[in-house]
Amino acid sequence: MEKIPGPKEDIFNHNQAEVLKERTRELVGRVAEGDFACLMFLDNSARPIAWMFQEAWKKYVPDKKRPAIRFVNIGREKGDVVDWDGMGPYKGDYAAEDEYKSAVTDFWLKLDSAEYVQKLKKSFEEIFTDSKNHSVLLVDDYISSGFSIELAQQFFRHHFPNISLESHGFLKKEDENVFWRARWNGTHLPWNSDKAYTLLKEDTEHPERVTSQPERDPVERQKGLILKEEIKDMFVNEEPIRLDNSR
Repeated sequence: MEKIPGPKEDIFNHNQAEVLKERTRELVGRVAEGDFACLMFLDNSARPIAWMFQEAWKKYVPDKKRPAIRFVNIGREKGDVVDWDGMGPYKGDYAAEDEYKSAVTDFWLKLDSAEYVQKLKKSFEEIFTDSKNHSVLLVDDYISSGFSIELAQQFFRHHFPNISLESHGFLKKEDENVFWRARWNGTHLPWNSDKAYTLLKEDTEHPERVTSQPERDPVERQKGLILKEEIKDMFVNEEPIRLDNSR
């Protein structure tokens, strides 16, 4: 278990903070120029990225309306639930179209997502009302094999076939040295090994759920609250950025 940082003990060192600000600046720039209607952050790992995005948006593009933010709990563990091997049911394995469609429906029903999808459909109706498009950006903290982001893409293409979908990996391959940890593959952020930093907790009893469970323990929650304060302080002195409107 990660230790709780003290009141004057930073979670990120200087180099890490600078990389996080740069990557957040890139994300804000892409979203502002791409005119996305909604950002969908993958829980639990991208929840703190959403906090960074929200703080940075107010500083980098203060005169621009921020797109809606939503969350979905889709990660590698959901692949185990649906027996995901990089793709869902293969159409060529079925003699009839209705058999294939039934197999696809059964495949996604392995996830407990009916209530989530119903609520999100209503939410999307409101979000897209004031938008020229139905564009959604899926955001994960780091894309290595692409397993989680591809599963999330397929999930949304199945349940929301009319949206325009793109994806974004927050940290890059070159950031591995800055966020290195022994015996850890790829970048390591505090919440990768201790979900309390996200103010959420592992729901090992219900791995099929696509919604996250809040952390209620006041001691554990301190990690996430301290992280949110550090993120807020990280962007205090940031200034507006210039957008490339030539695209």
